[in-house]
Amino acid sequence: MLLRQELEEKLRSQTKELASEQRSANAMKKALASARDELAAAQELRRSDCDNLRRAQQAAKRDIKAAERMADQANHAARAECEWRIGEMRAKMQTELREQLDALQISMEAEARRADAAEAERSRLYDKMEGIMRTREGLIVALAEAQLGKHEYSDC
Repeated sequence: MLLRQELEEKLRSQTKELASEQRSANAMKKALASARDELAAAQELRRSDCDNLRRAQQAAKRDIKAAERMADQANHAARAECEWRIGEMRAKMQTELREQLDALQISMEAEARRADAAEAERSRLYDKMEGIMRTREGLIVALAEAQLGKHEYSDC
């Protein structure tokens, strides 16, 4: 009987061990199933993240191209604005320079007229001076002749 009790005891012990191992195996199966589920969820999340990343990259590329187009348009508009302003400034400067040139030309013409008038006055005064000099010489000659004539008359 002792043997039977020992065997029963052993059987109960092994049954408990088996039950414990089955519980462990079930727990391992559950853990494995949970790990598989987590892996599947992680893989799905990874695929989703990859898709999202791909879409985000494509959107970023589109945004970059749109920004480049806008920058080109802004650059073109700024260049056109700058060229227009330069044209306006050039026209204004040309107008101002023409006005200054016209004023300078008028001033130069007036100065030329004054110079011509001064030259004419100088020429007139020179001619007058020559006339006076000839008259003076004539008077000197006449005076000399008159004095010679007095001497000639006084010698008689």
